[in-house]
Amino acid sequence: VNTYVATHSGSGCNTINGNLSITTNNLDLSGLSFIDSIKGTLTIGNTFGSNLITVNLTGLTNLKSINGLSINRILNSALPLINLTEITGDIKIRGCPNLQSFNFLPPSLFSSSYPYQIWFRDCPSMQFFSSINNLSNVLSLEFENTGIVNYSPNNLATVGTLSLWDNANLNTVNI
Repeated sequence: VNTYVATHSGSGCNTINGNLSITTNNLDLSGLSFIDSIKGTLTIGNTFGSNLITVNLTGLTNLKSINGLSINRILNSALPLINLTEITGDIKIRGCPNLQSFNFLPPSLFSSSYPYQIWFRDCPSMQFFSSINNLSNVLSLEFENTGIVNYSPNNLATVGTLSLWDNANLNTVNI
């Protein structure tokens, strides 16, 4: 991170033209506050090991646009990505036992008709999904082993695949 910041900070380059992976415990990202766009996938968490990590995303508060989002094996109960205005790719959230809500992304982010593929897997504390209630079209929406109690989207017109597996608290689905 320090090398990237030293090379690009103040240069007018506020876009990462590839992927950004944050896989280290409590990595200081404050120097990346000039980044507002990632043309690849933002990966947060431990993608290959079984250890859970804690991430601090404070340095990404100015991030507005990413291609995809992958969150894996983190200990956090929330993530501050509320300034995002565009995700043009898939969203995959898995193995996050303490993550309680998907509401860290603004609902307006999902008002476009992009056919997202969205996965929530092995997040047993996650109960709140109102951010995605404004989806109109979704290619694939999967809830597996989450804490979801009900799913009642507002504007869903088209869904390719809706999968609901091992959601012990699920009482209601209204589509």
